Amino acid sequence: MKKKMYLFVLTMAVFTLTAQENLISNADFAKLTDKGQLASWSIYGVGKWTVEKNGVRGNILKITLVQKLKESGGECRGTIYQKLPELKPGKYEMSVCYRGNIRAFWVSLATHKDGKTNRLGSSWVEKQKFKPDAKNPGWFKLYMSLTAPQEMKECMLEIAGFGPENTPLELTGIELYPEGE
Repeated sequence: MKKKMYLFVLTMAVFTLTAQENLISNADFAKLTDKGQLASWSIYGVGKWTVEKNGVRGNILKITLVQKLKESGGECRGTIYQKLPELKPGKYEMSVCYRGNIRAFWVSLATHKDGKTNRLGSSWVEKQKFKPDAKNPGWFKLYMSLTAPQEMKECMLEIAGFGPENTPLELTGIELYPEGE
């Protein structure tokens, strides 16, 4: 009996240690504010946005790219970001599933200081590096490592898609975990 109890306690301890909580709030886009805005997220450079319930990995955020970039000859950007006030310095693994005619993604951890944005651990990922999501045809999954440095303040995760004007972009399953956990 003692041996069974010991194995049960050991199994529960391992399960608890390996079950990490996603550091992204409202990662499934299920919560809205009283004013109908997306809770925990800010969105800019987009036209209309909607949330489709019960998508391939939970709810799906649908946006259209409308923020024209001067230097790109008509290309547009659409960005979502979330403030991460509890994020500690260290290495993190981020992933997101997406669908759409996107040429590239820009993902970064950013801080604000003295009214300026300082992007840290940024990555530019072009279409040829997109990995198909084997479980969901037509979808892609982006994995990347990000580093939050010691000197960061008011950190946020920023995800921007780049493509032609009015391009629809769908996002789901955004995750951020400490690296190696």
